[in-house]
Amino acid sequence: MSPLESADSTLDQDNPANATIDVPAVEVPELTEDEQRDRLHLERKVERAFFEAGKALAELRDRRLYREQCDFVRRPKKQCDR
Repeated sequence: MSPLESADSTLDQDNPANATIDVPAVEVPELTEDEQRDRLHLERKVERAFFEAGKALAELRDRRLYREQCDFVRRPKKQCDR
């Protein structure tokens, strides 16, 4: 190997963009019918929770129920009614 080739080889090893990463293949079994049902049930719970949280935040905003804690919106209390 020539000195130039040796220098190129060293540079390649030092550059993380040129690194080779060996990743073993892993078999991922399909979900059983029970697991699919549980996943669907849990995903629906999460969707409902986001919807309920959004409704609660909208009501807090619409009814201005944050007034006593105006720090919540990072403004002095004098500016809360704007």
